[in-house]
Amino acid sequence: MLRVGRKLSMTRMMVELVEEIVMLLFIEVRRGVLEIKHNVKSVEKGAVMVVLGVGLLFFGLIAFTGTAVAVLALWLSTWLAALIVALGLTFFGIAFVFSGLSHFKEFTLVPNDTVHRVENIFRDYKKVSAQHHAEAEARTRGGRRDPEALRSPGKGTVAQ
Repeated sequence: MLRVGRKLSMTRMMVELVEEIVMLLFIEVRRGVLEIKHNVKSVEKGAVMVVLGVGLLFFGLIAFTGTAVAVLALWLSTWLAALIVALGLTFFGIAFVFSGLSHFKEFTLVPNDTVHRVENIFRDYKKVSAQHHAEAEARTRGGRRDPEALRSPGKGTVAQ
């Protein structure tokens, strides 16, 4: 944007500002898509953990069923072994399920970083536009335009 030897009109500078904001927004959309992809990949790990946990819980329930049958068929030795296996599988299944669910708590499809950056871009644009409007108001106060004030923006108001 730095141009040596040429002065840009305020209109041209505003047009370039709008062009740069549009480019920034396209870049932010791309970054938002990448952020969503990252969020989905982080949830995949949690989904795998939940599936493993549910599978282990299923086998734990099968082992508990086998334990009940063994208790009825034989009195102590067989059912004790089946009970130990069932408790172990159930414990690990519950651990996997809760570990997987903890990954879902942080999951969101909303690209929060991108949303914050876009909000900052618009806030800065509004501030620059308001500043430009205030400077233009100050230059045209009193119903006349001062050509010297228009050539040197940002130097303050026109002396009256």
